[in-house]
Amino acid sequence: MNILLVNDDGYLAPGINAFKKILEKYGKVYVVAPHNWQSGKSVGITFFQNLSIHKINDTTWSVEGTPADCVIVANLVIKEKIDLVISGVNNGYNLSYDSMYSGTCGACYQALMYKMKAIAFSIEKFFGEDQPQINEDMEEVFKYIIDNNLTSEDYFLNVNMQEPQYSHPKGIRFTRLYPRLSIFKMEPHNIPKHVYKVKHYYETPDIDLNYDITATKNGYVSITPLTLPICDLKALDELKGKDVDYATR
Repeated sequence: MNILLVNDDGYLAPGINAFKKILEKYGKVYVVAPHNWQSGKSVGITFFQNLSIHKINDTTWSVEGTPADCVIVANLVIKEKIDLVISGVNNGYNLSYDSMYSGTCGACYQALMYKMKAIAFSIEKFFGEDQPQINEDMEEVFKYIIDNNLTSEDYFLNVNMQEPQYSHPKGIRFTRLYPRLSIFKMEPHNIPKHVYKVKHYYETPDIDLNYDITATKNGYVSITPLTLPICDLKALDELKGKDVDYATR
């Protein structure tokens, strides 16, 4: 199996290097990842400017662009067919509507455009290989997905590991995105004047384990299948009767 490993924390991030060691047990791993931190880039790609690509070795490239850029570049520089795209492991959750902003998920959305199977992995706090239990848990979840053939070209799996206070996950829950209210506020930030930080606040979720946030908060690994944006067919049926043909005026 040829595996493309990408992230949004940068090609030197502890998470991507720890995950590479796990994936090397399952196939040949190619790393094409951002040269610098690219969180919050969603499916953004680089337009109207040159894209710098650095070849680190025969299986590793860093890209001065977004995670989605990295997937595009990988399809150009890797001469073998990519069987699976792994994005992560991200240092920080990608739950609820944060998955829409996420560069980690953005790489997987771009993979779906190429009809490539993909999995995004995120965890609340990942500091490196000195967390052997977390690495063990990640491999257990990855192996479960592969052994049960759960990946698809029609969706990617957004995996979020359990809260850090749990020494081991209670299990896996297949979940939906929690419809969390996100509140953004601007707060003055030091000097000079007119410089502000935008802070993100959340409402407290309920206890339904069918949602991603509540599953992780209760010690489970959350896996949510996400698809590319699609047309709302129900709304289209309602609007079709309102078609206008200007040629008949």
